[in-house]
Amino acid sequence: MANLKVSQDIDNLLQSTDLAAAQELLGIADNESAITTLNGNNTTAGSVDFKVAAHAGSTSNPHSVTAAQVGAYTESQVNGLLNDKPSSEDYDNIVQLTQAAYNAIGTPASTTLYIIVG
Repeated sequence: MANLKVSQDIDNLLQSTDLAAAQELLGIADNESAITTLNGNNTTAGSVDFKVAAHAGSTSNPHSVTAAQVGAYTESQVNGLLNDKPSSEDYDNIVQLTQAAYNAIGTPASTTLYIIVG
């Protein structure tokens, strides 16, 4: 009777694709072992759903997808785009003022970031 209960619990988990609950029930810490154990128990009803949910939830990049394949910038491209942008290290002050007030300054300080408003 206990085996029937465990089998029903596993089938219920597979149907819900609840990886965390399956791992807790089986006492397994990682996704791959949970899938292997469940498959070893000859589960059928939801094993495909469980595998898909576990695979979709993986953040380990199992297909080695690159930034170029999905149209994203690479880290070096992002760094290149940001090289010429101001950073907090470049300025001691940030001042918000109107165009007229900015024009009245004369020579703006090189360590002040002026934000023109209005």
